[in-house]
Amino acid sequence: VREPFTIEEGQRVQVVGVDEGVYQLARGAGYIVASVNQLVKVGGPLEKSCQYEGMLRSVLRKQEELQRELEEINGLVDGLKEKIQIEQETLPEYPVITPPKEIEADILVNDENDVTSREPTTPPTRRMEDPLEPSSPGGID
Repeated sequence: VREPFTIEEGQRVQVVGVDEGVYQLARGAGYIVASVNQLVKVGGPLEKSCQYEGMLRSVLRKQEELQRELEEINGLVDGLKEKIQIEQETLPEYPVITPPKEIEADILVNDENDVTSREPTTPPTRRMEDPLEPSSPGGID
């Protein structure tokens, strides 16, 4: 346990965090309770260790905030799962899959559009010319 100490005018302190008038000093050196008017020219951390302390404090705060949000979301998930389970125990208002529609017996088939009734047609073929054979004057035989 550290004894209380006094900061004299002109002294510099390395602050790694502030929370409602309580300033956390670097390297675990303690806290200063002061109003904004009492501390002038409060500097941030100057050395790497103190900078890391400040960053860690910021990250931990963000982690706590996200943890609260995650707990809230988990509560919503649990509530929705509960509601789904309750709803699934009752008969559905609408079917999940509807029965197939009945096919009409008097459907007219248009042979023109029916692929099974058409004769297969093949596209016209073109004979390839042999480059060693003399060709006809038109180029196509």
